[in-house]
Amino acid sequence: GGTVEFGFNINGANSYFSGLPAWRAALGGAAVGDDVTAQVANPNFVLAAPIVSSAEEAFKLGETSSCKDAGEPTFTPAVGEADYFGSSRVASSRVDVGFHESMSDLQSWRDAYFGAPDGGAGTSANDSDDPDHDGVANLMEYSQGMNPTQVDNSLAPTGQKTGNTYRYQYRKDRAELAYKVYYADQDYLTTGWLEATGAEQSDQNGNYWRDFITTNDTKFFVWLEVDVD
Repeated sequence: GGTVEFGFNINGANSYFSGLPAWRAALGGAAVGDDVTAQVANPNFVLAAPIVSSAEEAFKLGETSSCKDAGEPTFTPAVGEADYFGSSRVASSRVDVGFHESMSDLQSWRDAYFGAPDGGAGTSANDSDDPDHDGVANLMEYSQGMNPTQVDNSLAPTGQKTGNTYRYQYRKDRAELAYKVYYADQDYLTTGWLEATGAEQSDQNGNYWRDFITTNDTKFFVWLEVDVD
């Protein structure tokens, strides 16, 4: 094997170094032992070998990338600064190394609507926030495929009684969430909320429901819990 040549931009000028020791030294790392300011590791891109036809995916970080949350801890992006793909430059409170800021699906959703993948004070992006004031919190909107900036509570979980059957309907739009249905009747003070154990039914298009047998003179309550697994 021959010597590998490394190149990168330092203060606006392209520089080239022959061999790993020279490159490490230029970055401020020790001549031997661990680097101080750099790492040598497989970045684990989504595409191991990007090609021209899939250039939009090139340099996107995979779930196991060593580049995730490995950037400068004190880095603060400029207002409106984004990664190569137009997403916020920092997620999970610390910048990633490279062109791409890797995010979970929930972080990407928050970023798309609020520009705040991690939420936080004053962002309206927290799970319990309800910025469109339609009575449905953000995490529930996310779980049901709703828009958190528009009043669309007609898409929220709902129930309907036909005879002695109460049907509670909801969606399960996000595979990473845990969905549980709870119910209570007029004996709530004694039994508390009970988790539904009957068969969950689906139309195979993301719509789900559970049927409960009730009586006409019984108060009945049902609610959906969603949690990040």
